[in-house]
Amino acid sequence: MAGRRARYSQRGAALLIFLILVVTAAMTYLVSNLTPEMLEARRAQKTNAALVQARDALIGYALQYRDQKAAQNPSVPDAMYGYLPLPDFGETVNHNHILLNQSCLTEGCAMVNPDYVPAGIAVGRFPWKTVGAGPLRDGHGECLWYAVSTTHRAVASTATIMNWDTLAGSPGSPPDILIGSGQPDLNALNAHDRPIAVIFSPGPAFDGGRTPSADAPECGGNYDQSHYVNPAINNRQYAVTISSETLFGAIRKNSNFRTDINSMLDRMVSCLRDSTIPVGYGNLTDSSCYNETQAPLGYYTHYKEMIFLSKPSGAFSVNADNTCAAALFFAGQRSASQQRTIPTQKSYITGITNYLEGNNSTGFAASTANFAGDILFSASPPQDTWKDIVRCVPGTRSFTDVTSSALPADKQLATYDPTTRTLTLGKAGVSTNDYPASSLFGCSWVSEAHPVGSGFRAYFNFTISNSGHGFTFAMIDGDRNIGAVCGAAAEQLGYSGDNGYTDPIAYPKIGIEIDTSKQTSAYSSGGSGRSDPPYLGGHLAIVYWGQESIIDDDNVHGRSDTSSRPAPTNPPVPAVVTQDGAGVARLDSGSVSGLIGINIHVRVEVTLISINSAQQSKTFLIETWLERRADQTDVIAAMKNTTRPIASLYPDINTASFIHLRDQPTIYNTAGAACSVSTPCASEYTCGTDSICYMESLKSIRLGFTAAQGTLAKDQVIGIQDFASTWLCTAVLLAAPP
Repeated sequence: MAGRRARYSQRGAALLIFLILVVTAAMTYLVSNLTPEMLEARRAQKTNAALVQARDALIGYALQYRDQKAAQNPSVPDAMYGYLPLPDFGETVNHNHILLNQSCLTEGCAMVNPDYVPAGIAVGRFPWKTVGAGPLRDGHGECLWYAVSTTHRAVASTATIMNWDTLAGSPGSPPDILIGSGQPDLNALNAHDRPIAVIFSPGPAFDGGRTPSADAPECGGNYDQSHYVNPAINNRQYAVTISSETLFGAIRKNSNFRTDINSMLDRMVSCLRDSTIPVGYGNLTDSSCYNETQAPLGYYTHYKEMIFLSKPSGAFSVNADNTCAAALFFAGQRSASQQRTIPTQKSYITGITNYLEGNNSTGFAASTANFAGDILFSASPPQDTWKDIVRCVPGTRSFTDVTSSALPADKQLATYDPTTRTLTLGKAGVSTNDYPASSLFGCSWVSEAHPVGSGFRAYFNFTISNSGHGFTFAMIDGDRNIGAVCGAAAEQLGYSGDNGYTDPIAYPKIGIEIDTSKQTSAYSSGGSGRSDPPYLGGHLAIVYWGQESIIDDDNVHGRSDTSSRPAPTNPPVPAVVTQDGAGVARLDSGSVSGLIGINIHVRVEVTLISINSAQQSKTFLIETWLERRADQTDVIAAMKNTTRPIASLYPDINTASFIHLRDQPTIYNTAGAACSVSTPCASEYTCGTDSICYMESLKSIRLGFTAAQGTLAKDQVIGIQDFASTWLCTAVLLAAPP
């Protein structure tokens, strides 16, 4: 047996030696037969692959720049999409210019000091570690080098405007290092077409000066660019460029970027409709409610040169609507015939044709006009990059108040002041007068309903100067609640019940209740009793609409529906006082007096998470947060930024140290009559798979506030300000009428 094992071992060793000889011979033959052309082709292939990977990593950096900076600091105003990192100048140089909080200082790290400002262009090694790539090498084994326009450097401030018209360096002075063998003369390029960044391969050594440096242990060599970049000697054909068109073509596909632009325009329209707009035209001027301090932070400074306002003296229309107070324009990227490099080209007086197209351009300064364009800034494609975004500034105010006919004009319980953009709920000296108890209600609604899309995010703050019953932030069905609707008085908070003067608020609806008066008794017919928690300091709650057959139980806690297609249950009062997760939370551990006179911030997010076409229903995630501590500046900044989910801006918001409610209701479409091929549904209904007609619930949503007072010294005065919302639209482009 031992002999056999020895023979097998010898045979195995011989076989291994034989295989090594065969492989060695094959490799020797292969290498010896590679022509110089084949070797160069392989080097070129490796170089090109590395260059493409580096280019994609840089674009990825620009796409994430704003969100990563915002995660570090929610109030950073200059974290704009489009900035690119400075090159890696070596650990020694980086250390000489570091910021105290800079964590990346070694090889592959970009320079970050904003005081380091090279003239026109910065050249150094590719910052592979900063952009999340490895040490990318060309076909000669050399790490890539990189040049970037300093107008696009990531450490730029708001003084350097960042948008798709930002020029690379100084016009007429292209970076000489990029003009080499095999490259076009950049002096011959249009200023807008000059590259804003170039990644290139150093190629083989040409002067023997690439001696190793301690700063480059991985890549080898050193940081002296004269030994790597010399267009008179070194062939520059291996390089990739990034143009503004390439960069913003990618950025425009970022849904966050598009949301930011549309949210900025939403805020501007909301502000403008509450002001008096004179006849005229021009760029939009600064306002107290759209500026650098308003979310989305940074956009106004960087994109205001693209925004124009026109109000002709004669008849005009905006997307076929002739009731508008003015037209707001957001100019897109340049078309092939447009130039925006010098003041005359950028002036709305002499250069408006470089921004707007067609009737928008010819009618901009005319006495009459028919303006038209897409309402939403969208991805391109399908939207043309140069397409004008055109918004109607409505002739009505942001909020429409619902009046109680039994109350004098100066005693109404919901009044919106467009000058201060303040909604006041309640009125002192009303409850104790001889007005009918049923007349003490007040509602105010955002003047237009909005398609629900994928949901929305909203923010407002309020101050209680005199406490009473409380109020609700209401989200109601925009198709079923067309006119001036409002609920009943006293504990029904203008949200539930029928006041007898206006139409009641029809379900489906969602309310965020801020209740400052206990009604701990259980609900009874006639509308009394809310099953409130016994909290002396008031409570925050999510409510829906109780039982569909009863109209005055909509804000009764724990109220549920027992039908086969039930309304969502109003969350009951938890057995243990909680601030996080349940449908009811305590506002103050003491008394309501602890809420008087302080600024209280509220954030609401309603997200559509699923649609069940078989059962004709939608499921939403509803979350709301409340913050009353003035020193929580980062939290408040995150709450105000409705362009992002608050949990992404401030992850610790969903902890027990913050008041946070969460619920996930399923809301059914309303069933109607039977349907068939011969018996179609009415126009507002669709025929389901079960041959029943259904009206879609919450197809559109109207936002607003409801309040009420009682007759027993329950006067209240609550001021609501800085209301803002961001709608999470679907990917459908809203086009103007033909």
